[in-house]
Amino acid sequence: MKEDARLADKIRLHHATVSDLSALAARSIRVVYTANMFNREIPMRADTFERALHELLRVLAPGGFVFSRGSAGVLEQRLGQSCRTLLDTSSVSVFERRDHEPQSV
Repeated sequence: MKEDARLADKIRLHHATVSDLSALAARSIRVVYTANMFNREIPMRADTFERALHELLRVLAPGGFVFSRGSAGVLEQRLGQSCRTLLDTSSVSVFERRDHEPQSV
C-alpha cells in the first residue's frame, strides 16, 4: 500500500490532560477521540469534569466531531446538549459541533 505523502501534513496527534488543553487554540481541532475517560471505574471530580468538558468544546472546531467510547453515558449526555448526536450505540457515540454554538458550556 502506497502512503499518501500529504497525510502527515493533515493529521496531528495531541496527547494531553483533557482538563487543560491550553496548548491548543480555540476551535482548532476537527476530530476528538475519547476512550474510557468518563466512566465509573475512573472517577472524576465534578469540577474536573466541567473543566474537561469546557476544554473539549473550546478546542473543537465548528463542524468538528467527537468520537466517544466507554464513557458510561455521562459525557455523551452533556455533549448532546452542545452538539448534534450523529450516532449513539452502546459501544461508541459520535457528535458534531454545530457551527453556531457558543464556546462556553
